[in-house]
Parts: sequence; structure tokens; C-alpha cells
Amino acid sequence: MFQSSTSHAAKQSEDVGEALSRAGTLIADLNTLDQDQNTDTEQLTHNWSLRPVALNDCFLRGAFKSLLEQSAGLPVEQQLVAYDACDSLEVRAPLGFFRKRLDARRNTKPKKANDQLLVCTPFDPNSFNFSKIKNPRERVLKLQLQSGRYEILSNKFPLFANHMLLVAEELGA
Repeated sequence: MFQSSTSHAAKQSEDVGEALSRAGTLIADLNTLDQDQNTDTEQLTHNWSLRPVALNDCFLRGAFKSLLEQSAGLPVEQQLVAYDACDSLEVRAPLGFFRKRLDARRNTKPKKANDQLLVCTPFDPNSFNFSKIKNPRERVLKLQLQSGRYEILSNKFPLFANHMLLVAEELGA
């Protein structure tokens, strides 16, 4: 009985040791995510939720700023972000705890299809949807989270500073 308990403890110790030996690799990998990842749209990030929130926030803010700067000199049809939502052209006013905001530049975005009259319109794969990415640079990041795969996409017509889209990949049948 004592020997069995000892071997079980030894096995647990080996498992912990093996996990710790990989921990350094995982932690080192947590710090390698950078703006250059934009160029490799097929790279899947597995450890996003293990990284410090401030590091993820910094990465996303930097990615948005980079997209905004890259888009500044391009023709409208090639821009990934059409404008900075919080620049001098933003019209805003306090509204109690909130603020109301109007940005006339959002009127330049494509209008919704006339056949989409309700919020709960059945999905039509032939109509507009976020899985139809024309430019792979729109994809800021691909994430593998515990709940599934997601993509963070640039938002051409942002509502607020650093506004991006979190889109789930297709759900299984």
C-alpha cells in the first residue's frame, strides 16, 4: 500500500515537472505576439487568454493605429479603416453619464440590403456576412479560445476609438 502511494506521488511529481518544464516555453511564447502577425493571416493564436489583459489591449490598440496609418494615404475602396472615430470631425455632446455622438462619415458606408427588414432575418450565405473577407489584411488576428475559433477584423467605419469586430468562425452543424 505504501509503495503504491509512493509511486502515485512520484508520477504526480513527474507530471508537475513536465508541465513546469513546458511553462517557460509557453510564457516566452506569450510575449512574441506583435504587429508583424498581421502579415501572416493564417497564424492562429492559442494562448490569448493566458496573456496579461494589458498586453492584449496594447497589441490591439497598436494594430488599430497601424491600420489607421496605413489606410490614411489610400483610396477609399482600399482603406481598412476609413477614419479615426475620435478625431476633430467627431460631433459629441454629454448626455448625463453617457455621451451622444454623431459622425457623418458613417453615412458613406454601404447600405443594408432592402430585403433585410428585421434584425432576425434568416442567414443567407450569399448575402453580406463577415466571413466574406475581400482583403486578408482586414483580419487583425485569428484566435483559438476554449469556446472556439474567432477572428478579430478591422472595422472600416468605426463607432469609437479602436473599434474592431470579434467574429466567430462558422459553427458546426
